Amino acid sequence: MKLGEAEMTVGDLITLEKGDIIPLHQEASGEVSVAVEGVEKVKCLIGTYKGNRAIQITKVIGKN
Repeated sequence: MKLGEAEMTVGDLITLEKGDIIPLHQEASGEVSVAVEGVEKVKCLIGTYKGNRAIQITKVIGKN
C-alpha cells in the first residue's frame, strides 16, 4: 500500500528512529490512492475506526 511519497537524504534515512515522523507529499485530509504492486486499485480516505488507524474505500478503480 502506498499512501504518499517523501524525499530524504541517505543520512536522514539511516538516522530514523522509532517515533520519527516522515512528512508525505499528500494531504491527509483528502482522498488518497492505494496501489498494489504499482497498480492503482482504490481511492480512499484516511481516518480512525474504534481507536485504530483505518482507510475507507471511496472508489474501486478498473473493476468491471
